[in-house]
Amino acid sequence: MPRSASTWVRRALGVLVTVSLGLGTFVLYGARVAHPVSAAEALRGFTERPSYAGRPGLDAALDGVRPAAGVYRYATTGSARVDLLGIERHYPSTTARVVRLGPGCQWEEQVPLFDEHVETYSACAAAGDQIETGYATRLTYFFVPDISDAGCAPGGSRTGHRLAPGSTQRFRCLDRARQVRTDGSITFLGASTVHVDGREQPCRQVRMLTVLRGRTSGAALRELCTEASTGLVLRETRTVGLTVESAFVGVVRYVESAEFTLKSMTPRR
Repeated sequence: MPRSASTWVRRALGVLVTVSLGLGTFVLYGARVAHPVSAAEALRGFTERPSYAGRPGLDAALDGVRPAAGVYRYATTGSARVDLLGIERHYPSTTARVVRLGPGCQWEEQVPLFDEHVETYSACAAAGDQIETGYATRLTYFFVPDISDAGCAPGGSRTGHRLAPGSTQRFRCLDRARQVRTDGSITFLGASTVHVDGREQPCRQVRMLTVLRGRTSGAALRELCTEASTGLVLRETRTVGLTVESAFVGVVRYVESAEFTLKSMTPRR
Protein backbone atom coordinates (compact mmCIF):
# COMPACT_ATOMS: atom_id res chain seq x y z
CA MET A 1 0.00 0.00 0.00
CA PRO A 2 1.40 3.41 -0.92
CA ARG A 3 2.51 5.50 2.02
CA SER A 4 -0.09 8.20 1.38
CA ALA A 5 -2.88 5.60 1.31
CA SER A 6 -1.54 3.95 4.47
CA THR A 7 -1.46 7.31 6.25
CA TRP A 8 -5.05 8.04 5.15
CA VAL A 9 -6.26 4.66 6.47
CA ARG A 10 -4.55 5.20 9.85
CA ARG A 11 -6.08 8.66 10.17
CA ALA A 12 -9.52 7.36 9.19
CA LEU A 13 -9.29 4.56 11.76
CA GLY A 14 -8.15 7.10 14.37
CA VAL A 15 -11.17 9.29 13.65
CA LEU A 16 -13.47 6.25 13.75
CA VAL A 17 -12.11 5.11 17.12
CA THR A 18 -12.35 8.65 18.52
CA VAL A 19 -15.96 9.00 17.33
CA SER A 20 -16.85 5.56 18.70
CA LEU A 21 -15.32 6.34 22.08
CA GLY A 22 -16.99 9.73 22.13
CA LEU A 23 -20.36 8.21 21.27
CA GLY A 24 -19.86 5.52 23.90
CA THR A 25 -19.03 8.13 26.53
CA PHE A 26 -22.07 10.20 25.46
CA VAL A 27 -24.38 7.18 25.73
CA LEU A 28 -22.90 6.05 29.05
CA TYR A 29 -23.12 9.52 30.59
CA GLY A 30 -26.53 10.29 29.15
CA ALA A 31 -27.89 7.01 30.45
CA ARG A 32 -27.35 8.04 34.06
CA VAL A 33 -28.39 11.69 33.99
CA ALA A 34 -31.40 12.24 36.25
CA HIS A 35 -32.44 15.44 38.03
CA PRO A 36 -35.06 14.87 40.78
CA VAL A 37 -37.86 17.43 40.94
CA SER A 38 -38.51 18.62 44.50
CA ALA A 39 -41.85 19.91 45.75
CA ALA A 40 -40.29 23.38 46.01
CA GLU A 41 -39.21 23.26 42.36
CA ALA A 42 -42.64 22.03 41.30
CA LEU A 43 -44.19 24.88 43.26
CA ARG A 44 -41.96 27.47 41.58
CA GLY A 45 -43.17 26.22 38.21
CA PHE A 46 -46.83 25.97 39.26
CA THR A 47 -49.47 27.67 37.13
CA GLU A 48 -53.23 27.24 37.04
CA ARG A 49 -53.13 26.42 33.35
CA PRO A 50 -53.02 22.69 32.49
CA SER A 51 -49.98 21.57 30.54
CA TYR A 52 -52.11 19.72 28.00
CA ALA A 53 -54.34 21.48 25.51
CA GLY A 54 -57.47 19.57 26.49
CA ARG A 55 -58.83 16.40 24.96
CA PRO A 56 -60.60 16.86 21.60
CA GLY A 57 -64.37 16.66 21.90
CA LEU A 58 -64.34 16.78 25.72
CA ASP A 59 -66.47 19.79 26.60
CA ALA A 60 -68.63 18.32 29.37
CA ALA A 61 -69.82 20.75 31.99
CA LEU A 62 -68.48 20.32 35.51
CA ASP A 63 -70.73 17.84 37.30
CA GLY A 64 -68.73 16.83 40.34
CA VAL A 65 -65.93 17.96 42.63
CA ARG A 66 -62.35 18.35 41.45
CA PRO A 67 -59.34 18.26 43.79
CA ALA A 68 -57.94 21.62 44.88
CA ALA A 69 -55.28 22.95 42.52
CA GLY A 70 -51.72 23.07 43.78
CA VAL A 71 -48.68 20.96 44.59
CA TYR A 72 -49.12 17.82 46.71
CA ARG A 73 -46.22 15.97 48.37
CA TYR A 74 -45.90 12.17 48.47
CA ALA A 75 -43.63 9.89 50.52
CA THR A 76 -42.04 7.74 47.83
CA THR A 77 -40.13 4.49 47.47
CA GLY A 78 -39.09 2.63 44.33
CA SER A 79 -37.06 2.83 41.17
CA ALA A 80 -37.11 2.35 37.40
CA ARG A 81 -34.63 0.32 35.34
CA VAL A 82 -33.78 -0.22 31.71
CA ASP A 83 -31.78 -3.25 30.62
CA LEU A 84 -29.33 -1.36 28.38
CA LEU A 85 -26.14 -0.69 30.40
CA GLY A 86 -27.94 -1.74 33.59
CA ILE A 87 -29.40 1.72 34.27
CA GLU A 88 -31.42 2.22 37.46
CA ARG A 89 -33.02 5.43 38.74
CA HIS A 90 -33.95 5.42 42.42
CA TYR A 91 -36.83 7.74 43.18
CA PRO A 92 -36.48 10.59 45.72
CA SER A 93 -37.98 9.96 49.18
CA THR A 94 -40.47 12.79 48.52
CA THR A 95 -42.03 13.50 45.14
CA ALA A 96 -44.57 16.05 43.95
CA ARG A 97 -47.86 15.84 42.09
CA VAL A 98 -49.26 18.99 40.54
CA VAL A 99 -53.02 19.40 40.11
CA ARG A 100 -54.26 21.98 37.62
CA LEU A 101 -57.87 22.75 36.70
CA GLY A 102 -58.93 23.13 33.08
CA PRO A 103 -62.16 24.25 31.38
CA GLY A 104 -65.47 22.54 32.09
CA CYS A 105 -64.99 19.25 33.91
CA GLN A 106 -61.31 18.89 33.05
CA TRP A 107 -58.35 18.69 35.41
CA GLU A 108 -54.91 17.13 35.31
CA GLU A 109 -52.45 15.47 37.66
CA GLN A 110 -48.80 15.91 36.65
CA VAL A 111 -46.13 13.70 38.25
CA PRO A 112 -42.60 15.13 37.72
CA LEU A 113 -40.38 12.43 39.25
CA PHE A 114 -37.29 13.76 37.45
CA ASP A 115 -36.74 16.43 34.82
CA GLU A 116 -36.26 13.37 32.60
CA HIS A 117 -39.42 11.54 33.77
CA VAL A 118 -42.71 13.43 33.79
CA GLU A 119 -46.16 11.82 33.70
CA THR A 120 -49.46 13.62 33.14
CA TYR A 121 -52.93 12.18 33.67
CA SER A 122 -55.98 14.12 32.47
CA ALA A 123 -59.41 13.57 33.98
CA CYS A 124 -63.01 14.80 33.89
CA ALA A 125 -65.25 15.32 36.91
CA ALA A 126 -68.66 14.35 35.52
CA ALA A 127 -71.76 12.57 36.79
CA GLY A 128 -70.22 12.32 40.24
CA ASP A 129 -67.29 10.31 38.87
CA GLN A 130 -63.66 11.02 37.97
CA ILE A 131 -62.93 9.66 34.50
CA GLU A 132 -59.37 9.45 33.17
CA THR A 133 -59.50 10.90 29.67
CA GLY A 134 -55.86 10.51 28.69
CA TYR A 135 -52.26 10.26 29.76
CA ALA A 136 -48.91 11.55 28.55
CA THR A 137 -45.35 10.58 29.48
CA ARG A 138 -42.02 12.22 28.70
CA LEU A 139 -39.23 9.78 29.52
CA THR A 140 -35.63 10.72 28.67
CA TYR A 141 -32.65 8.38 28.52
CA PHE A 142 -29.39 9.06 26.65
CA PHE A 143 -30.53 12.72 26.33
CA VAL A 144 -33.25 11.60 23.89
CA PRO A 145 -36.88 12.12 25.07
CA ASP A 146 -39.49 9.51 24.29
CA ILE A 147 -42.92 11.14 24.38
CA SER A 148 -46.29 9.41 24.51
CA ASP A 149 -49.69 11.12 24.46
CA ALA A 150 -52.84 8.99 24.48
CA GLY A 151 -56.52 9.89 24.60
CA CYS A 152 -58.98 7.49 26.22
CA ALA A 153 -62.49 6.71 24.97
CA PRO A 154 -64.16 5.28 26.90
CA GLY A 155 -62.10 6.38 29.88
CA GLY A 156 -61.63 4.54 33.16
CA SER A 157 -62.90 5.64 36.57
CA ARG A 158 -60.27 6.73 39.12
CA THR A 159 -62.66 5.90 41.97
CA GLY A 160 -64.61 2.84 40.83
CA HIS A 161 -67.74 4.97 41.01
CA ARG A 162 -70.94 2.88 41.18
CA LEU A 163 -68.95 -0.35 40.90
CA ALA A 164 -69.61 -3.14 43.40
CA PRO A 165 -66.53 -4.61 45.10
CA GLY A 166 -64.87 -7.06 42.72
CA SER A 167 -66.61 -5.73 39.60
CA THR A 168 -64.71 -4.40 36.59
CA GLN A 169 -64.99 -1.59 34.04
CA ARG A 170 -63.14 -1.59 30.69
CA PHE A 171 -61.48 1.36 28.99
CA ARG A 172 -59.31 1.99 25.94
CA CYS A 173 -56.68 4.59 25.01
CA LEU A 174 -54.87 5.34 21.76
CA ASP A 175 -51.60 7.13 21.06
CA ARG A 176 -51.91 7.78 17.32
CA ALA A 177 -48.46 9.34 16.88
CA ARG A 178 -46.63 6.37 18.40
CA GLN A 179 -49.17 3.82 17.15
CA VAL A 180 -49.73 2.37 20.62
CA ARG A 181 -53.08 1.02 21.80
CA THR A 182 -53.89 0.54 25.46
CA ASP A 183 -56.61 -1.83 26.67
CA GLY A 184 -57.38 -1.43 30.34
CA SER A 185 -59.62 -2.51 33.17
CA ILE A 186 -60.64 -0.91 36.47
CA THR A 187 -61.57 -3.25 39.31
CA PHE A 188 -63.08 -1.76 42.45
CA LEU A 189 -61.50 -3.51 45.47
CA GLY A 190 -63.55 -1.79 48.17
CA ALA A 191 -63.34 0.97 50.74
CA SER A 192 -60.09 1.58 52.60
CA THR A 193 -58.18 4.28 54.49
CA VAL A 194 -54.78 5.97 54.21
CA HIS A 195 -52.97 7.68 57.10
CA VAL A 196 -52.61 11.35 56.05
CA ASP A 197 -52.37 14.51 58.18
CA GLY A 198 -52.37 12.46 61.39
CA ARG A 199 -55.65 10.70 60.71
CA GLU A 200 -57.11 7.89 58.65
CA GLN A 201 -58.52 9.36 55.43
CA PRO A 202 -61.23 7.26 53.73
CA CYS A 203 -60.61 6.28 50.12
CA ARG A 204 -61.80 3.95 47.39
CA GLN A 205 -59.30 1.32 46.31
CA VAL A 206 -59.13 0.41 42.62
CA ARG A 207 -56.84 -1.84 40.60
CA MET A 208 -55.98 -0.44 37.17
CA LEU A 209 -54.49 -2.93 34.70
CA THR A 210 -53.32 -1.66 31.31
CA VAL A 211 -51.96 -3.73 28.43
CA LEU A 212 -50.07 -1.84 25.69
CA ARG A 213 -49.59 -2.99 22.11
CA GLY A 214 -47.57 -1.38 19.32
CA ARG A 215 -44.20 0.36 19.40
CA THR A 216 -44.50 0.14 23.18
CA SER A 217 -45.76 -3.19 24.48
CA GLY A 218 -46.21 -4.74 27.90
CA ALA A 219 -48.35 -4.08 30.96
CA ALA A 220 -48.73 -1.78 33.95
CA LEU A 221 -50.54 -2.57 37.19
CA ARG A 222 -51.49 0.41 39.39
CA GLU A 223 -53.41 0.15 42.65
CA LEU A 224 -54.89 3.51 43.60
CA CYS A 225 -56.62 4.57 46.79
CA THR A 226 -58.41 7.76 45.79
CA GLU A 227 -60.58 10.26 47.62
CA ALA A 228 -64.13 9.32 46.68
CA SER A 229 -65.40 12.79 45.78
CA THR A 230 -62.35 14.29 44.03
CA GLY A 231 -60.31 11.37 42.69
CA LEU A 232 -57.17 12.68 44.40
CA VAL A 233 -54.64 9.88 44.83
CA LEU A 234 -53.93 9.20 48.51
CA ARG A 235 -51.80 6.14 47.85
CA GLU A 236 -50.50 4.41 44.71
CA THR A 237 -48.49 1.26 44.20
CA ARG A 238 -47.35 0.34 40.72
CA THR A 239 -45.52 -2.37 38.82
CA VAL A 240 -44.62 -1.75 35.18
CA GLY A 241 -42.90 -3.91 32.57
CA LEU A 242 -42.57 -2.55 29.03
CA THR A 243 -40.62 -3.14 25.84
CA VAL A 244 -39.99 0.21 24.14
CA GLU A 245 -38.74 0.90 20.62
CA SER A 246 -36.25 3.77 20.83
CA ALA A 247 -35.16 5.55 17.66
CA PHE A 248 -31.71 6.18 19.16
CA VAL A 249 -30.68 2.96 20.93
CA GLY A 250 -33.11 0.36 19.58
CA VAL A 251 -35.37 -1.85 21.68
CA VAL A 252 -35.05 -1.55 25.47
CA ARG A 253 -36.81 -3.21 28.37
CA TYR A 254 -38.25 -0.84 31.01
CA VAL A 255 -39.20 -2.06 34.50
CA GLU A 256 -40.63 0.06 37.32
CA SER A 257 -41.79 -0.64 40.87
CA ALA A 258 -42.84 2.16 43.23
CA GLU A 259 -45.18 3.31 45.99
CA PHE A 260 -46.47 6.83 46.72
CA THR A 261 -48.33 7.97 49.87
CA LEU A 262 -49.80 11.46 50.27
CA LYS A 263 -48.25 13.54 53.06
CA SER A 264 -50.89 16.26 53.37
CA MET A 265 -54.42 16.83 52.08
CA THR A 266 -53.66 20.55 51.76
CA PRO A 267 -51.75 21.48 48.57
CA ARG A 268 -49.12 24.17 48.40
CA ARG A 269 -49.85 27.17 46.19
